[in-house]
Amino acid sequence: MPLFTPSGAELAPVVGYANRLVCAPSERFGPRAISDFQFVFVASGAGRFFIGGRSYRAAAGCLFFYGPDVPHVIEADDADPFVLYGVHFAPEGPLPERPPESPLRIRPAKEDEPAPAEPGLPFPPCARTGMWPLPYFETFAREFVEKRPFASEALRGAMLQFAAKLLRWCESGSLPAPTPLEARIAAVRAMLEERAGSPYDAGWLTEASPYTHDYVSRKFRERFGLSPQRYHDERRVERAKRLLATSADTVTGVAQRLGFESVHYFCRWFKSRTGDQPSVYRQRNRTI
Repeated sequence: MPLFTPSGAELAPVVGYANRLVCAPSERFGPRAISDFQFVFVASGAGRFFIGGRSYRAAAGCLFFYGPDVPHVIEADDADPFVLYGVHFAPEGPLPERPPESPLRIRPAKEDEPAPAEPGLPFPPCARTGMWPLPYFETFAREFVEKRPFASEALRGAMLQFAAKLLRWCESGSLPAPTPLEARIAAVRAMLEERAGSPYDAGWLTEASPYTHDYVSRKFRERFGLSPQRYHDERRVERAKRLLATSADTVTGVAQRLGFESVHYFCRWFKSRTGDQPSVYRQRNRTI
């Protein structure tokens, strides 16, 4: 069932692309324009967004929105680069059997190019929402990448839930404060990200909360869709990719910084999760 927005627009979204991106220091996208609509959520880091001729300082908890042919630029900070989530969508249309594999339609734009008329959807170009959108964007990225049966339907459902919550937030300006359990689970997630440079330790879960390990693990999976160990493992892979792509460390040095006792085990671990040897990944991602 479509969502009818306060502007009268009918929203039955079709997601065309979703991802999670760990930016390199000073990485820049644009000036560019796209052929669909996009939300971008800043999970961490800092930088600037330029949308339709306006400039916005961006930090964790910022949500950005723009429509077709709106010129925009994204610039990551040098010292604290972004981790971004993005989702591209059409406001309505028939659902594909599975999310598409085709590349995005992006064109170069001029920084002073005039923005088109309002896109007809009542979302602000910049909203400082805090971190409540994060689980939605994690769902978008996971469903798009995994492409399991009914992924298109799951993506539409998640987008409708997110849009309804965002519209309520826009009307009220706030959401209820998290419960003590939600705050604890969020603290566990932050701790797992902070310790992505170390091997996983199941004792962390009881260290970060007064609840039992099994209870925290179950509630974490319900909240974020992954077990704490798998979530930590994915963050560790991302840190390995970033070190390989941006640092001068040798592969052995990267392995040591991530807490691996053997570079050979690190290479097997990295290839099992990315399909590439670390040296191959580095070579492909350090070219210009």
